[in-house]
Amino acid sequence: ANEAKETPAYKDATAEKKDAFDKALEEAEKVAADKNATQDQVDKAASDLKKATEELDGDKKAENTADAKKQLQDLIEKIENAIKENPNAKGTDTLKEMLEKAKKQLVDPNATLADLRGAYSKLDDAYKAWMNGAKETADATRKSEPAKAPKTGDEADFIALMTLLVLSSGGLLALKRKEN
Repeated sequence: ANEAKETPAYKDATAEKKDAFDKALEEAEKVAADKNATQDQVDKAASDLKKATEELDGDKKAENTADAKKQLQDLIEKIENAIKENPNAKGTDTLKEMLEKAKKQLVDPNATLADLRGAYSKLDDAYKAWMNGAKETADATRKSEPAKAPKTGDEADFIALMTLLVLSSGGLLALKRKEN
């Protein structure tokens, strides 16, 4: 049963499944060492160990290591593009450090599924924090820039329009006076 600890089913299993297996293995070893153990105790320990072994989910997840690498690679590319668009955002240096760590996990041939998921999670959290910093940087930039009139698509000269309005008003007033 100790050989099971060397398999992907155990190595890549969730902590909960590993703990259940370890406890069942420990109990089975105690029962096996007990010369006074009853057949019922032996049967129960064997059954519990078999169940814990079958529930190890690392080998099922190990098939997804390629998917985990793909997800991590996609996130890395997304973040690199975001940094190119906003290189001066608050927290960029920290995010770049996290990117480097994630890239190391990505190329590590011994990286387990848990390692890849951990790298993804940490990088995603750092990216979300950086996005908040990028938003703050953009907001601060907008506040420091003078307000601009919105573009309406009309290219007419504003002064010319105002002059025309004044002249029109003057013409209307002149007509009104002439009528009176």
